[in-house]
Amino acid sequence: MLFGSKTRSYLGVDIGKSSIKVVELANEKGNPLLVTYGFSEQTIDLVKSDSKEDEEKMVYLLTEICKKAQVTTTKAITALPTFA
Repeated sequence: MLFGSKTRSYLGVDIGKSSIKVVELANEKGNPLLVTYGFSEQTIDLVKSDSKEDEEKMVYLLTEICKKAQVTTTKAITALPTFA
């Protein structure tokens, strides 16, 4: 009951091999409404890395994407590759 709850919007996060994508969706009369979106293309595979530096880079990129997209929600739903 994702869009039937009282939460105003959700952030969808897709962390893949070649990019990080976010989309904020709001509930508009029971239907999803696109609020904002953002992405960052990657040249290296941060998902498979165990290094602390790559983890920090992923956090930085995700934070920057959300800032630039002006994301307002704090509720998130994520998708990760099957090998993660």
